[in-house]
Amino acid sequence: MTQEFDPLDIVQAVRSICQHADTCPVESVVEAVTAQAQKQLEMVTELRQTFVRLLQVQEEERASIARELHENVAQLLSAAKMAVAPKQVIVHRILDQAIAAVWRVGTDLRPTLIDLVGVGAALEHLVRKTTEETGLECSISVTCDEADASADRRIALYRICQEALVNVTRHAQATKVAVRLSKEGRDLRLIITDDGKGFDPGEIPRGTFGLLGIRERLRVFGGVLEIQRVKPTGTRLVISLPEKNGSAEAAR
Repeated sequence: MTQEFDPLDIVQAVRSICQHADTCPVESVVEAVTAQAQKQLEMVTELRQTFVRLLQVQEEERASIARELHENVAQLLSAAKMAVAPKQVIVHRILDQAIAAVWRVGTDLRPTLIDLVGVGAALEHLVRKTTEETGLECSISVTCDEADASADRRIALYRICQEALVNVTRHAQATKVAVRLSKEGRDLRLIITDDGKGFDPGEIPRGTFGLLGIRERLRVFGGVLEIQRVKPTGTRLVISLPEKNGSAEAAR
């Protein structure tokens, strides 16, 4: 489980008071420890609230930039292509590549498939893209209709899968990865399994800040991340995300 405060701070507070134990009753020690713990929890709460707001702002900015690229930049490039004489084959080819690049960047910023046909189709596109760009053998299975999930939850699932695949390609030394999206009761269940070198689930390796980000993103919705070791080698991430607010409140 994630530590809610630094236990070393509590120990130091107790040690400081115990040095004056002859003149300080036990109640004072308890009060000091409680106050220190409360202070730490308030700091954690404030940081989490800041993290939630940063996620919201990030998605808003991504959506804004994606719209600008699709609605303005891509259209300007298309207009430029139409203005160029048909004989300018090389110029046409360059403009086609530029238009494709603009659409690709815009789609990465805000996948339109999520809004049009759902997160399942967006994840399938993400998995195919990962295979094309990295050579990693990826497979995906979608066995649920996530239409009832809110837009922010669909985005969260996509970003979590995106971050998990980045972690696999960078750190796992894997050759295969399998993604599965299903529904378990009231929760959406996303399972990502790789055949990489694996690690101790109780000790997140240094540099894998993506896993910490996934945990905090899930916490916003009352979701849970479970990390499992796969035999003989590999790691499995099991992400459970309440489909609606009521489930999130119950999870909290």
